[in-house]
Amino acid sequence: MQAHSKFPMSNSRMKRSYLYSAVVAAIFAGSFAMSGCKAPTVAYQTQQFASLRVMNFAQNCTAPMDVYWGLTPPTRLGNNAQIYNLPYGSSSVYSNSLFAASNGTPYHIVATPTRIPHEIDDSLTTVLMPDSSYTLFLTVDPNNPSLFKYLVFSDQVKPIVPPAITKPAFARFINLRSGVGPLSVHVNDPVTGDLVTPAGGENFFNISPYVALNTATDTSFAFIVTNVNNQVLARLSYQTFVAGGYFTLVYGGDPCNTIATNPADTSISSLDTFRLHAFDDNSTGNDVTNPIQYTYRYNIINDVYPAVPYDPNNPQNNAIGYLVNGGGFPEHAGYSINPIPALKPGGAGATPLNSDSSLYDVNYQSSILANPLDIKGFSTNATGSVQKQVFDYSLQGPFSTIPQDKPVTFLFGGVDTVPKNSVSGYWGAGTTPTTKILSVPDVNYSDSVTFVLISGINPSSGVGNTSTGSYTYFWIQSPDGAVSQPSGNSSGFSFGREITMRFPLSTISNFVITDSIGTGTNRVPGTSFNLTAEPGGIYEVASMGIKADRRLLIMQVNKNP
Repeated sequence: MQAHSKFPMSNSRMKRSYLYSAVVAAIFAGSFAMSGCKAPTVAYQTQQFASLRVMNFAQNCTAPMDVYWGLTPPTRLGNNAQIYNLPYGSSSVYSNSLFAASNGTPYHIVATPTRIPHEIDDSLTTVLMPDSSYTLFLTVDPNNPSLFKYLVFSDQVKPIVPPAITKPAFARFINLRSGVGPLSVHVNDPVTGDLVTPAGGENFFNISPYVALNTATDTSFAFIVTNVNNQVLARLSYQTFVAGGYFTLVYGGDPCNTIATNPADTSISSLDTFRLHAFDDNSTGNDVTNPIQYTYRYNIINDVYPAVPYDPNNPQNNAIGYLVNGGGFPEHAGYSINPIPALKPGGAGATPLNSDSSLYDVNYQSSILANPLDIKGFSTNATGSVQKQVFDYSLQGPFSTIPQDKPVTFLFGGVDTVPKNSVSGYWGAGTTPTTKILSVPDVNYSDSVTFVLISGINPSSGVGNTSTGSYTYFWIQSPDGAVSQPSGNSSGFSFGREITMRFPLSTISNFVITDSIGTGTNRVPGTSFNLTAEPGGIYEVASMGIKADRRLLIMQVNKNP
């Protein structure tokens, strides 16, 4: 898409005419004063403004979004968006300095995925009135996913307040989930609670008027979303609204995100991270949903051995694109992180540090700590220009294995890539990758180096496919020449086991890391890696592949946080 210049918020010619009028008026006033006559009253025009914010609920798997607006229709888009990099399910703060004439001013609005400008084929023109605030709701047209739907509503429109409500706060609801039918929102009880919505609920892209809710000290609200069958789809509790405040409740949902915890919500797709949110319609426009969603950090080791191409019909599809909780980004070819070739790592950044790509600098990617977790894998290439889904990994239940705001490593492996058939491309029953969630230390010590040893040998392929024949053994030779083994090394480590070891280190020094696969006659002699380690460094060491064809992968995970 082409770029265009930023739209002016006021007219410079108009400002000059105001200044000229003021000077002339002052001259006339001086003349009348000198003549002893009373100067005429001069009416000065006051410039007026409107406020606008944007809510991004465009479930297009390419969130976040950029939004442009101006006084003239845009013809070129570039790096001059008024709202930039707005994540899915979130709201911008109010932009408060939009010029608005007394009879209203038309604004032209265009949205596009961040850093993916497109030709101007869908836009909105809306009239903003002075001293008024507005919300632009952004979603995807369900009849044409390549187009966006825009909806602008006035905020803080006070409804009739019943006499019994003495300290009112005001709430409204918008349904931004297509295909679920009309939805109703009840206060505190799904059957007997007062309705925020009109009777019968609101359909997709419809917004209800504000209703008054009686506030009281130490009192909170619970909001329950139900469908036409009175099934509870979402619940939002402990919302504390202040008297006089205005709030918007949004039911979103995104087929790119995680599986809904409620089996009643099965329409279109049961994938949904952002469910019911509350937004402040007052001074800032921010998300006031309680509780706040927690995050974590991750990298992925793609240990799925390439026995055949991931897609036999397209041999160039030699990587797996991972979509974690629906977080796809243009800079990562539409996936959560860059597509990962076999037996390699991936994160927000994964840079090889040596010639044979056995040593990497890995930066963690951030994501919402959704429950349940959902990670999809697609056969693809480095640019993401082709893709075919090959697995869908979902983790139900409490996330006892993923700590809040901590780093983890997802290890995908344990199978080769033989698909179920050449038409579907899906792997057969029992061949979905085994997935291990490995905790990684996030505290480094300036006087030592930390190693996280990971066993990733596929137990079902290669020489010696017995239970012990694919176990991994590790040895580490420290700079003083001493050789150490992790606890339990005498029995070996099965796929997905992790072991942490720490060694004193005061200066940059050389370590020798060796792995060996299997025991007895099935043993495959180990390979060694000479690693120049730094004090304070944290290194993941993964023994990967199959017994007959394996490699040692080293990842420095905290060099460039």
